[in-house]
Amino acid sequence: MSLRKLCLALLLPGLLSLGCSHAQERVAPVAVTAADLAGATYNVVAKNANESTILLGTLQLGAVTDGRFTGQWTLRSWSGGGVPGLPGSGALSGRLFGGTVVLDLDLGAGNSLGLLSDGFARGRLSGSALVSPDGAFRGTFEAIRASAP
Repeated sequence: MSLRKLCLALLLPGLLSLGCSHAQERVAPVAVTAADLAGATYNVVAKNANESTILLGTLQLGAVTDGRFTGQWTLRSWSGGGVPGLPGSGALSGRLFGGTVVLDLDLGAGNSLGLLSDGFARGRLSGSALVSPDGAFRGTFEAIRASAP
């Protein structure tokens, strides 16, 4: 068998399956607005890269004034650990900068969990998560707006 035929035999099935894939289409995020945040409650999950630590909880946001807001958070470790201040709850502060949201969750003892999101995609607020200053947790998060009671 020639090298050309061998390459085609190995690559052709993979190329065909790419065209027939049922994978979800990539959707660009939509900018976050004050209306998306003001008075809203979000259910949140955060996980590190290898999913050895997964955090679950809620974010309750207050009014947005001049792009700034405050609120409350509640989080617990569903798996893994080592995140200071968890399980727990406390105050959060945030800023809406253009279509980007920056959240700072005070974990106590000089630690905080920062969440950065640049928009909604598929109905979810998502982005990066980092515990500062020690980097005890670094990963991603997704938040879905809770239904109104």
